[in-house]
Amino acid sequence: MGMAWKLNVELRADNRRMAENVRGVSETLQGFQTADQRIGVQNSLIAMKLEELSILYPSLQSEIENLKVKPQRVVQIQGTHTENEKVITTLLRDSVIMDTVQIRVFDYEDGYYSVHGQSWGDTQRVEVKSRDTLIQVVYKGRRERPELWIFSPRKLEQRLSLKNPNARIVYNKNIQIQK
Repeated sequence: MGMAWKLNVELRADNRRMAENVRGVSETLQGFQTADQRIGVQNSLIAMKLEELSILYPSLQSEIENLKVKPQRVVQIQGTHTENEKVITTLLRDSVIMDTVQIRVFDYEDGYYSVHGQSWGDTQRVEVKSRDTLIQVVYKGRRERPELWIFSPRKLEQRLSLKNPNARIVYNKNIQIQK
């Protein structure tokens, strides 16, 4: 009788976890404004076992192997995709090389972008470098069952924010591996 009871409790816990995962997978990113007036996003964490990860997200499973990490030691894996976009207007300056070929050169640099370009005739060469910092905080957020007040544990949530004001987070999935 005791073993059947334990199995039933484990199955119920797995069902609750999977129901929470379905909500987490279908949840969209929620925006918020940081204290320094930037835009940030947050979403719920997904908790799954390693076997479930390999079935539902085989690309993340291959990333674990690609990083030469033993899958059974993984606690959390995160995939974040960012896009940077900025229109830059700068003055062109004239230079003359060997008194024969006229070249237009421009440089632009701020804390996030470095753009160096040259234009001669109908050809233009532009070199663009982008820098950014992703900030992630995983914390105990809302309660699982708010109606139970302090007797309900808090759920883990994460908040993400980019330092670059021209960037936005398009996709993020953070999965916690359960043993």
